Amino acid sequence: MRVLMLGASGFLGRPVQALLAAQDDLQVMTGPRSHDTDLARCEAGVWRDLLDAAQPDAVVNCAGRIRGSPEELQQANAGLVQRLVEAARGRRSPPHLVHLGSAAEYGVYPGAVTEDMPPRPESPYGQSKLAGTRTLLEAAADLSVHVLRVGNPVGAGQSAHTLLGRAAEQFRQALEAPTDGVEFGDLGAARDFIDARDVARAVLAVLRAPAAEPLLNVGRGEAIRARTLVRSLARI
Repeated sequence: MRVLMLGASGFLGRPVQALLAAQDDLQVMTGPRSHDTDLARCEAGVWRDLLDAAQPDAVVNCAGRIRGSPEELQQANAGLVQRLVEAARGRRSPPHLVHLGSAAEYGVYPGAVTEDMPPRPESPYGQSKLAGTRTLLEAAADLSVHVLRVGNPVGAGQSAHTLLGRAAEQFRQALEAPTDGVEFGDLGAARDFIDARDVARAVLAVLRAPAAEPLLNVGRGEAIRARTLVRSLARI
């Protein structure tokens, strides 16, 4: 199977690309980096040339933004998806599309979240991810599509704009220049944290099971308090 990876250099793209590249039955190619080609804004011909060169059986989209203005988030998280769908429809044999969505599309729910719960995103990021998901699910009528709504991913190389990425940075700084302590705000929030490598395994699973439901949640299925993870990171 020929697989085209979009966003392979990102936080989640790296473990996904590494796992897929390690499979003997997959031939993995990577799309352009965003600073070289903005796939959310480029002409349709750029997409056509990209798919003509890769001839993919599947496209895995790990590209997107978690920060920026509402307009920037919509362009990166919804506009790119719309262009991907249009490009796939232009193929004689459309590739299987696998896209990483976000649990932020659900908004805040007490307790466990299931796929049949109505999304009610509260942030511009969640709203932009939901727009991308809806585009793909509408396209499922004539394309092979999977959206994986990812919980709160955790792993190496996490952005300092996230709680655990920031905590790791503060702990490193404290070790290099010893201080009396490291302070955080409220760590009482509970989230469904998921290892980024398990997200990669989910991508591989749906690549090999195209008949699976088009919308799937990817998480532990249980909430863990942020304080627990920060304490574990401190011990590490």
